Amino acid sequence: MTFINKSICFLVFSGYNERAVWALCRFFSERKISFYIVARDKYDRLIYSPWSERIVLVRYNKDLNIKIFKKIVERIKIKEKVDKIIYCPTTEFLNKFVLDNREELEYLDINVPLPERKTYSLLTNKISNTAFFEKIGIESPKIYSLKDAILLEKCVFKPRKNIVNNRTLYPIICLTKKDIYESRKKINEKIWFVQEFIKGQSLYLCMYVRKNGLFCYFWQANLLQQPNGKSIVLARSIDSPKVVSENLIADSLHQLGFYGPIMIEFIIDESGVPKFIEANPRFWGPLQLAIDTCPQIINNFIFESIEGEDSYTDADELCSPLKINWYAWHDEIVKNLSILKRYPLVNDLTDEEIIKISQYWDVYSGTKYNR
Repeated sequence: MTFINKSICFLVFSGYNERAVWALCRFFSERKISFYIVARDKYDRLIYSPWSERIVLVRYNKDLNIKIFKKIVERIKIKEKVDKIIYCPTTEFLNKFVLDNREELEYLDINVPLPERKTYSLLTNKISNTAFFEKIGIESPKIYSLKDAILLEKCVFKPRKNIVNNRTLYPIICLTKKDIYESRKKINEKIWFVQEFIKGQSLYLCMYVRKNGLFCYFWQANLLQQPNGKSIVLARSIDSPKVVSENLIADSLHQLGFYGPIMIEFIIDESGVPKFIEANPRFWGPLQLAIDTCPQIINNFIFESIEGEDSYTDADELCSPLKINWYAWHDEIVKNLSILKRYPLVNDLTDEEIIKISQYWDVYSGTKYNR
């Protein structure tokens, strides 16, 4: 991979969305692309990784301010002569800060490869992205009032906005009436809303939409997930299930003014109907699977960030692998296999096969990445 402009580097904040960060570091390192890391704290796993020498700052708390970014830039420029430092969008909290302070950061030579704040907010916040996808004809789980939640057998409480009072909020999955009752007592209806719980197969549509409207994508089938809707720990690539129109989604995102990486989750319900669940307009946890299956996603991000919208010509819309690729978090699978959420497609595998697959494809130290 050759750049016209070589006086650039990428900036990765570690400690949150850790497996996406690990995948980015591996990608940049293998392709000899300059990058630097900001570690979350002195216990950050990347301090003990092959890329520890790329760490320019170790944070001591979660506070974010412009002074921290000034220090980061100063340390990078001591190590390397660069004209542009490209921020990698890996977490919601960081992205909000970066978008709120875009002008000041760009003055510091930090490039922010994210759409306008209004566009990003519409797509990342759960009440507004639900409305967006319904507007283009994609169903979502039925919404109920908070007072009607106690009438349901199962439901999901979702924050209207992801960040409230400088704190990131996450959905609360309630599988019993007791869960619903207890959760309902703790939440504010101005901040939360309720959706029906959808049982079925979870799929990710992983895309990169370019500024000129071209796009590339692939589909990921989720197999194992941490309880309460947390991290995916086993997944694989699949061909397009043809349950929604990828062209419609990409065109609608482009018309909205969006560009960049985005992951959109659907659950195919028991009637075969795809239901929109959430959208993450940033790099997602199982990013290694995207790099292995559809490298155009990250290549487009890199080239568009560096050279502009017309610099990268490999614009195949569908990345269709010749073989199945997998994503795994081996340690989590070994420790908690019995309590992980199992999606229907995992039923084709025995536990022994799951362990064998996860050893080979483990995002941290799998055999595939250490040969």
